[in-house]
Amino acid sequence: MIGPPEENVPGGPNYEARLYVGQSDTVADRLDSHLGNEDKKWWRTCAVLTRRKVPLNLSQCKYLESTLCELASRADACELTNGNAPGRPNISGHDQFEADDFLQEALIILSALGWRYFEPPPRPEAPSSAENSMPDVPARLRPLLPELKAALTAPCFPKAEWYWTRQPDFRAKFVPDCNPTETRTFARITWTKDWFWVALTTTDVKNREKFKIQSVADINDAFRRKVAEAYNRAEQRR
Repeated sequence: MIGPPEENVPGGPNYEARLYVGQSDTVADRLDSHLGNEDKKWWRTCAVLTRRKVPLNLSQCKYLESTLCELASRADACELTNGNAPGRPNISGHDQFEADDFLQEALIILSALGWRYFEPPPRPEAPSSAENSMPDVPARLRPLLPELKAALTAPCFPKAEWYWTRQPDFRAKFVPDCNPTETRTFARITWTKDWFWVALTTTDVKNREKFKIQSVADINDAFRRKVAEAYNRAEQRR
C-alpha cells in the first residue's frame, strides 16, 4: 500500500511516500480492514503481487513480506509503516528459491511502475587510477554487463555486493551483517572476446557450475534460479 508521506519534521528524513507491506489470503478482506481503520486510511494505491497458476504458500508469503520490509528499510526511500518488521519464517530451500524467483520479477515490475522503494541507493565509486582502474571488457560485451550484474546482485539479494580484481574479473560476494569483513564470494565473471563465463558456487566452494552468457536471452529463469541457489548457499555458509 502506497500513499503520501506525513508532514515532514524539520531536520528529519524527507520521504516522498508512505509504504505498508502485508500478506493475506483474501486481498478484498484485507483492504476492507484497512479502510475501516482511521489510522490506516492514508494509502491511495495498492499493488497486489500474486501467482495464479501455482499459488504461493503461507511460508512463502511470510518470507516475501519479511524480505520486502527488509529491502524497504535498507533503501530508506519511504516511510515504512509496518512498525515491527515481520521475522523470517522457517522455509524449505525449494520454497525459498521459488519465492526469490517470484520476488525478482515482482521488483522489476514495481521499478518499471516507478515504485523504487526497495532499491538501495547507488554507492559512490572510489576514485580510479591507472593502477587501480576497473577492468574493461570487450566492446561487444559492454552492453550486456549491466544486465548480467543486475541478475547477480538483484534487489532480492540485499546483502550482495560487487567487486573486481586485476586478474581481471568481476565478482559478487555475500556480506553478512554480523561480520562485514567475513565476505563470501558466490559468483565470478570472466570473459572472452565474444561471451562471458559465469561461475556460480551452488554446491561446494571448490566445485562451481559454469554458464556461458552471450546475450540477454541466456540470462533466463533457469540461470536466475542458479544465482539464487548460489546466493542462498553463501548466506547459509558458516
